[in-house]
Amino acid sequence: MSNQATENDKNKDLNIEALINKIAFDIVNEEILKENEINKLLGILANNGVYAMWVYALDKLDTVFKIDDNFLIKRPKLFELILLLKPILYKVYQACFIDGLLQKEENKKNELTQKIKEINGEDLSDKEKEKKRNKLKKEIIDYLTKEFVKETSIYLQIVSKDLYKLLFLKQLLEKTLIYARYHAKALGD
Repeated sequence: MSNQATENDKNKDLNIEALINKIAFDIVNEEILKENEINKLLGILANNGVYAMWVYALDKLDTVFKIDDNFLIKRPKLFELILLLKPILYKVYQACFIDGLLQKEENKKNELTQKIKEINGEDLSDKEKEKKRNKLKKEIIDYLTKEFVKETSIYLQIVSKDLYKLLFLKQLLEKTLIYARYHAKALGD
């Protein structure tokens, strides 16, 4: 998480234009969104607003956390996009929810590690242990996914209370997605 903090500190020093350019490039370079997805999000944002774009993204982009066979938490595509957008979101409303989500994710990683050790130490058959591990994975996945959707929705509700902040956020997102579209075209998606 220290790399994430260092990266965020660097982003705070960038002016908004440079920040948008960097985020737009990262959206494409890190393969968070493809050109087609960018175009759809941009169209919905331009025609229907920030919240409509968010609801569409919840429906169409990957929003479910996963836990692989090595018990590592894999973030969904939409979470990775929100992480990239964090510096922009922070410029609109200072109390950014991402830090809380990252802390919840870290707590669940620690909980997962501890409970897996406990399950592996129990005197159960391999099948029973696997069943318990799968139940634990599902609980953690459901919790993280639910918290992500809840926290981002609350953030958008708070921003929506101030029309100027909402319009500013819309402009920042539009410009970021437009730049991302151009990056995708330039890189051949």
